[in-house]
Amino acid sequence: MSVDSSAITIEEIADVRLAAMPHIGPYPQIGNTFCKLRPATPGMTMYALYYDDPDSTPPDQLRSEACYELPERDEPCEGAHVVTINGGKYAVYRHTGHYMHLNAAWGNFMQILANSENGSRPGPCFEKYVDDCTVTPVETLRTDLYAPIQ
Repeated sequence: MSVDSSAITIEEIADVRLAAMPHIGPYPQIGNTFCKLRPATPGMTMYALYYDDPDSTPPDQLRSEACYELPERDEPCEGAHVVTINGGKYAVYRHTGHYMHLNAAWGNFMQILANSENGSRPGPCFEKYVDDCTVTPVETLRTDLYAPIQ
């Protein structure tokens, strides 16, 4: 699977408040942590934050967080804490299909960014899950990949 560089867009986003539950270990296993999240309001937008480079960090030491969007008035569910995705400029790629193909999509996306004029900036990369995986067929699931850029 390859990411077409013309499919990458640039977005300016505002801060996003999230309820986050930490996950340590291989990124593809974050689904186990998502199973523990219990948003007070069904249908909240889900996110995954990724803090480490999987090419230079041992899999058992990778840090990530399973998250859901948290309105200002709400408190996070048990076991979660509040984090904020800092607003700013992000490169964005929309992946359509099964989550098992996200690792390859990330690899291609990051390779294209490394060869672009958009320099990276500090902050986690993240996934925003456009569709609810409990009701959307896996072949049509949409996941937006975000990487902070200058």
